Amino acid sequence: MSRVAVIGATGHVGTYLVPRLVRAGYDVVAASRGEREPYTPAAEWRAVERVRLDREAADAAERIAALGADVVIDMICFTPESAQQLVDALRPTRPLLVHCGTIWVHGAALRVPITEDEPRTAFGDYGVAKAEIEQLLLRETLAGGVPSVILHPGHITGPGWPVITPAGNLDPSTWHKLAHGEPLPLPDLGLGGKERRNLLVSKQSGEQGMVKRGNRHLATSDVEEHRFILSLQVDIQGEGVAASLGDQGRDT
Repeated sequence: MSRVAVIGATGHVGTYLVPRLVRAGYDVVAASRGEREPYTPAAEWRAVERVRLDREAADAAERIAALGADVVIDMICFTPESAQQLVDALRPTRPLLVHCGTIWVHGAALRVPITEDEPRTAFGDYGVAKAEIEQLLLRETLAGGVPSVILHPGHITGPGWPVITPAGNLDPSTWHKLAHGEPLPLPDLGLGGKERRNLLVSKQSGEQGMVKRGNRHLATSDVEEHRFILSLQVDIQGEGVAASLGDQGRDT
């Protein structure tokens, strides 16, 4: 049985990813600061080894390496320095490292959906740091060090983190208006595009990034990078969303 360590295991993605890994037959270690329980309870958590760990602590990388995992899924690495510390600690045993990046490494999208081939024009401190982490991990893998899979999610939603609506805001009344066929003013004449993503894609992507090659590690020449977004571009006129709620978007 492969041993999997999930760092940041009780967050929005980890809450759903960890039970999936248990159901898939993995020996799971859930590392977190221990300040909260998962957002959604699940019986599978009773089979999980829980470890209290602060990702920013000076000894965090060494403690993660000491878990002896075959796969490390890092959901909460936000600086190149933190990534380098973890890679250095993992290099002697070379487990597969699955890193959660961000679609922000591409900056403002010129077209959607964004693919792996799009240029890097990272935006903001968060996006720039994630782009630097990406390059660090790619260099490490190509040099024959710790093999990595990098997942670049788009918009993550979940309990306490509302989804951005077709109107480009966080107002839940938008969904009510769409569901009841009420007029909905939209920016940019409703012609802007959005890339949509949810926790179902999140939890599946974390698992797929680890298991798509079975239980073997990536070869030292392999570099994997993925964007986990829905392939369908949704026009913010709300046609796709309204249709899913049993109505058709219409011009007003």
